[in-house]
Order: sequence, then structure tokens, then C-alpha cells
Amino acid sequence: MAQSPIQHQDYNGIPPYDSGFLYPGSGIVQRNWYWFLLQIWRALGGSFGQVSQASFLQGTSVYASGSGKFLGKIITSNVVGAPAVPQTLTTSPFVFVATSLGMLAVYGGEVEFSRDTGVTWYPIGLTGGPIFMLDGDQARITWFTSNAPPVTWFPTATA
Repeated sequence: MAQSPIQHQDYNGIPPYDSGFLYPGSGIVQRNWYWFLLQIWRALGGSFGQVSQASFLQGTSVYASGSGKFLGKIITSNVVGAPAVPQTLTTSPFVFVATSLGMLAVYGGEVEFSRDTGVTWYPIGLTGGPIFMLDGDQARITWFTSNAPPVTWFPTATA
């Protein structure tokens, strides 16, 4: 018996509890979750042309399937970010730890980056510019003058 096009392309049910939300290492939503979320979207009155504006997912918490670690919240590209947070640098080197997704603006000094809680540091050679960070990422800023460089954190929106 041949499947109808709708049966073939739609996922009819909640994905298994142990299925990952994203394909490992890619950041792409797995097919079963995509079809499930698309079904919800369409049931709420959305059309295929509106999927890019999927505001019904806005603010939804995302957790790692294996560990349950909080990874962040779903945001859309048209969301206004949270207010800028100027950092007070006291001693050199200064280590900034991101508590959410965001961008750290550094205007001077030597900058290094770590994604493994400071075990490995990568010199990024910035004397000024943006560093896009995930929750838990670290930036180490070292300066050799009496004045600390200006550093500002720009977190993404959380709602």
C-alpha cells in the first residue's frame, strides 16, 4: 500500500524521550523533532510561509538530551537583545565567564578564549573587537598599562 504524501512527510507523534533535539555536532534540528514542531505550528494556524517567524517557540528552554544541562533559550533574529553590561576589570589578567549566549566587546589588551572552563586557552590576537560566546565560554583579557581596557557584555534576549 502506497503512502500518501502527507503520511510520508509528516511525523505523527511526540518524538521518543531519548531522541536528541539536534543532530550531534551540527546544530540542526533532527527530522522527527522538526516535523513534530511543524505539526504544532500548523495546528495553531501557521503556514509554511510563516515558519521562519516561529514566535511560538520564543523563550523555550533547550536542554542537552544526554546530561540535561541547560543550553539556553530559543530566540528569533528579530528579538531585541538584553541591555549592555559594562564589565569592571580589576586585575590583569581578567577572566570573563559567559552565563548565556552573547557577544563580548573588548577594546584593547591581549585576548584569549577558552571553551573548556579555562583548561585550554586560544590566543585570538584581538586588540579590539567582538567575541561571540556560548554559555560557559571564557575570555581572558590581559593588559600591560595602568588603565584596564573597556569591556562590555551584550547578552542575547532571554524572553
